[in-house]
Amino acid sequence: MLLQENILRTNYGIAQRREDNEFYEIVKSALQEHIYSVPYNSVSQFYDAFTTTKVNPRYGMSCIWQTDDLCKKILELTDCKITYYNDMRHMAAICEKDGCQYLVDPYLLHLTPIAIDKTHSVTTCTSLSEAFPLRQDLLDENSGSFLEVRKKGSMVKLCYFRFDPKISRHKLFRYFVLDLDNPVKNFPPDKALVEKLLFHAEQNNLSIRVVSKQDRQIRELVYPLSAESIANVSRHYLFARDNAGFVYTSDNQAGFRRMSQKISYQLAVQENEIIEFILEGVGLYVMNRTLVKGGQQ
Repeated sequence: MLLQENILRTNYGIAQRREDNEFYEIVKSALQEHIYSVPYNSVSQFYDAFTTTKVNPRYGMSCIWQTDDLCKKILELTDCKITYYNDMRHMAAICEKDGCQYLVDPYLLHLTPIAIDKTHSVTTCTSLSEAFPLRQDLLDENSGSFLEVRKKGSMVKLCYFRFDPKISRHKLFRYFVLDLDNPVKNFPPDKALVEKLLFHAEQNNLSIRVVSKQDRQIRELVYPLSAESIANVSRHYLFARDNAGFVYTSDNQAGFRRMSQKISYQLAVQENEIIEFILEGVGLYVMNRTLVKGGQQ
């Protein structure tokens, strides 16, 4: 497999392709600002699907809407062609202008656009981008996450790796496959399809994730969707996760409050407001999961 030439190495040890053109800088700036300003949120979609409640936009949005929102902002900044590609429950985009083609996927937290060739003239290649979270190893050396994009023919694999400080190595955290010969033809997707996908077996939690522009750390509030936790929806099951991946359950009041307060501060809402928003969203999940075709019993 050929690694694209013109490579630079970042402070976090990630090798990535060097780009030098105005379009790249526009896309890069929009991507990074979006990561900081639009949280990932898998809860809002249940309010959108099953209620008339208008969700506070500060809470962010789910992955496919993040991609769509970013691309709309890029189009406000420059005239370019944008094509969406999906892996059922996920969606990325390729932005094109003046022969330059860049893949963007804000959900995967990559810091730079990925240069890619949509044609079959380049059959096999791999590109990398540094990504959040940025972490330190056991020796306090920088060791960032990264997004690896592997192209073979028309198929593109998005492999998102996070550094795990506990074992001092990178682990595959998310994995998606796109077919460049099969772009998204209808967007937004049909409401019935969206509702069905909300209850896919891979939906094992509901969460809100923020990235701070000040300290460049990610923080999350997560509600796991286990048999026990959905049988009796309770704040007890909610936990927080910090930039290093450490978990703070409700039993650890000091750690949990510290994390939830930082998240609510970044969202500019009250701490109890965001917690109630998540718990009510879980309630919507429980209430509707057996009513939608494909819902998990």
